[in-house]
Amino acid sequence: MTSETSSVAKSGGESVVIARFDSYRHAEHMLASLGHGFRAKARKGGAIAVVVRGNPDGSLKVTESRVLSASD
Repeated sequence: MTSETSSVAKSGGESVVIARFDSYRHAEHMLASLGHGFRAKARKGGAIAVVVRGNPDGSLKVTESRVLSASD
């Protein structure tokens, strides 16, 4: 682990959340529940939220959350 990584880990400045939902809609709802402050920060480029969907053929599709890209 580099010193940069360890300083971020100690400060708690970065987070990664991995969750599984039954539907894309439920995943978007969870992101919307993070609040206006998080969505505003994400629109300014200060945070990224993506949704990964599994396709029937086994491949994955990664998309930026619609909740974060939509305007208020």
